[in-house]
Parts: sequence; C-alpha cells; structure tokens
Amino acid sequence: MLSGENTYDEIVTHDAYWYAAKGVGCRFGEAVVRTDCENRRSIRAVAARPMTSW
Repeated sequence: MLSGENTYDEIVTHDAYWYAAKGVGCRFGEAVVRTDCENRRSIRAVAARPMTSW
C-alpha cells in the first residue's frame, strides 16, 4: 500500500458499514502520522489532532 503498487479497492478489507456495525469509528482517507498504543490514540496528519476511536 505505501509503495503505491495497489489501489484502495485492492487493499480494503471491510467497508465503513462493517466497521460501524462493530462500533468501530473510522476516518477513511486521513493519514495517521503516529500511534500511541499506551493511550489508544492515533495522531492524524491534519493539524496533528488525536483520533481516539480505535
């Protein structure tokens, strides 16, 4: 995925409806620049704001 060899449709395993049905919040199309596993957060590239829904 990171090398650009595959398309989004080739790598996606579940759509937004699947995640929503399982209570998982997703933000497709946003880059994550860092993960904080201890605090269960992902730091997004957009304004470096935390995303806490994982």
